[in-house]
Amino acid sequence: MKQIILALASLAIITSINSCKNGGGAKSFTALKPGIEYQIFSKGTSKTLVKSGDIIRLHIKQKLGDTIFSSTYETDPNGNSGPQLQQVFVDSTHQAFNPLEVFTKMYEGDSVVIKLSVDSTMGKSAPPPFYKKGDQYIVYAKIVNVLSKSEVDSLNSVQAKRKEGQQQDRAKMMEEMQKKQRENAVKLGPIEDAKIKEYIAAKGIKATKTASGLYYAITTPGTGANATSGKTVNMKYTGMNLDGSKFDSNTDPAFGHVQPFEFPLGGGQVIQGWDEGIAYFNKGAKGILIIPSFMAYGENPPPGDKIKKNAILTFDVEVVDIK
Repeated sequence: MKQIILALASLAIITSINSCKNGGGAKSFTALKPGIEYQIFSKGTSKTLVKSGDIIRLHIKQKLGDTIFSSTYETDPNGNSGPQLQQVFVDSTHQAFNPLEVFTKMYEGDSVVIKLSVDSTMGKSAPPPFYKKGDQYIVYAKIVNVLSKSEVDSLNSVQAKRKEGQQQDRAKMMEEMQKKQRENAVKLGPIEDAKIKEYIAAKGIKATKTASGLYYAITTPGTGANATSGKTVNMKYTGMNLDGSKFDSNTDPAFGHVQPFEFPLGGGQVIQGWDEGIAYFNKGAKGILIIPSFMAYGENPPPGDKIKKNAILTFDVEVVDIK
């Protein structure tokens, strides 16, 4: 049910029947389905009836009592204004409670008030504490126009170009990051390698160095084949600076997320030291990763002061599962 409300730009107007009458005049409401009533209080002049599958441009207003949560008629608290786009999708065989169906009763230019029973909207889910049993969502909407095929094609073209531009920007940013990483590997590699060797000697760790400068140690062997790129790995970990201070962990309750961490290996969703290092482990294996800064966060550590710029990091890791 929550998705339905989001599809209508968070249809979260809660008010009483009396406040609805203030916006909708004295006409009676038509019951569409249990929990959904509507009143078309202003008719347009168009003969274009909205159909399922149409993309419409509409104004929509949402209130709770006298508080406006959002409105395209005027600038809302989030700074949004102007008509928004909405695709009308009606499939009664799969959606018994679908407020979008009201729009298929309207023509281009019509204005409507929709009353939605909060009890029907939430279904079996517990409503937020500021909702009361019997409350109603009230939605004020005006269909500005139904987009023509050429307008939809133009919109799709703009969106495709925007997506292509975003992909190009990400690729350029990744290329710049990799270039910087290579430069730092040359500049910082020997310095950090000496620090790592000093660290593992002091800790008595029997670690293996890879060609990239990463060090790893298997302390408890696992079973089966090693994790490979594209596989989803389920991990337990504790991350530390070389001085032993923890900056994150999914096994220490102090960090508030005690559950295994899952990610696709080799997908660039984690730091390079993990994408390379976890490939040396199999299911059930435990060990240590010692990652030079240029394979970790480099000059761009996460916000906060737990990880410094160009910090060498260590991780106690355990591969819980490989899928």
